[in-house]
Amino acid sequence: MLREEKIRRICSLLKEYDEDILEIVRFGSSVYAPELARDVDLLVIMRKKKEYEGYLECLEKVGVNVDVVVKGAGDKLNERFACNILGAFELLYGDGLYFMDMVNFDPSYDEAKAMLIESREDLKSALQRENEERKRIRIRAAFNGLFHAARIATMTFLAIEKLKMGSYKEGMPPSLQRRI
Repeated sequence: MLREEKIRRICSLLKEYDEDILEIVRFGSSVYAPELARDVDLLVIMRKKKEYEGYLECLEKVGVNVDVVVKGAGDKLNERFACNILGAFELLYGDGLYFMDMVNFDPSYDEAKAMLIESREDLKSALQRENEERKRIRIRAAFNGLFHAARIATMTFLAIEKLKMGSYKEGMPPSLQRRI
């Protein structure tokens, strides 16, 4: 389990290495399932980039696997990556203005729909296979595609709601708002 002391230590080491860091955003499994996470995914936003290896080297002391994505202020994230981050993130350092500027886009469900269509094609292909092993491989591909489509649709929904500043949360009863 990832303890908050480790997260604070990670932020401290990063800021010691690079004083130009504007924001640090944690995302992925260490946010939505910290008890199961094997690593910490971070988006680090700064004024001027330093050597990428330096970010990794400064974190070796922590004893936790850390994946770091380094971006400059004003950079944009591609929509797919932004949806993944917006699905589960926590601002660790900064005010979040640079981050929200990076992910400011209009997400769509087009990719999820395309994955559903591809999954249907994989299933059709699987049912035409005579070799059982090849049939299982195509069925597994269809299942993985369905899972990916659901994940992307969920991330898109959450991204839209986060960009609306969580307006759906405000309409919920107070007892449920605390759980979110």
